[in-house]
Amino acid sequence: MSKLLVFSYHAYRALQTGGAEGLADLLALKQVGNLLVGVPYQHTAEPYLEATRKHGLIVCWTVGAHERPRGMPLGWIAWDCEGGGDPKKNAVWWRGLASGQPSSAICYSGYPGVLYSGQTIQERYGCDVAEMHGCFSRGYGHGMPWPTIACGGVRGPLPTHALDGMPTACPVLHAIASPDLEADPDSEWLRVRDDVKDRLRWIRTRNNGRTDGLCLVQAVDGPAGARWGEADSTYCRIVGEEIAQYA
Repeated sequence: MSKLLVFSYHAYRALQTGGAEGLADLLALKQVGNLLVGVPYQHTAEPYLEATRKHGLIVCWTVGAHERPRGMPLGWIAWDCEGGGDPKKNAVWWRGLASGQPSSAICYSGYPGVLYSGQTIQERYGCDVAEMHGCFSRGYGHGMPWPTIACGGVRGPLPTHALDGMPTACPVLHAIASPDLEADPDSEWLRVRDDVKDRLRWIRTRNNGRTDGLCLVQAVDGPAGARWGEADSTYCRIVGEEIAQYA
């Protein structure tokens, strides 16, 4: 089986603050998956990018939920579509930003068949996946690949209706939330492992040529300058072990 696509949204911290240990964590994941390293789009001159490219790690430039840049570095790009707003306007803006990129665009939001605090992802996050994909595929003079949707916000097994409303050919990255270590750490690590197994089962049943995969995200984002630590290493190791078993 070809390697899964694994997008680690906050992985730049491994290179920025994790030293040799952080790099080793990412290189281990790279052995089992086609790894995309999330890097804030403002970091184009950061010294750690040299190590990223030297070791063959693929940069995916990330755009925050409330950021609206006009230009972006070339390559993979991902937008955290959790800023709300009008779904149609969001779709048009996102297509414009992604236009001309040589690789895939990734939209991070939620599952279309799941309610978030009683709201759909259209209502809560301003993300309508059908509109998003339609906007990309309509052309506006030239066609574009449909963006990949990274679906987060669910801890534990996915409900059977999680992907209801997702376009059939849509590539999906199933998000694995890191553990909430202020809860019960032992049970949270078990939950992470079980969640990876659950998402891999979904990928297996959907496997008909799509580039489905996993998205690694922090359960609670750290402050600016947050360091890569032991919990991050354990998180990567567990995900890598389960992918290896799956393969």
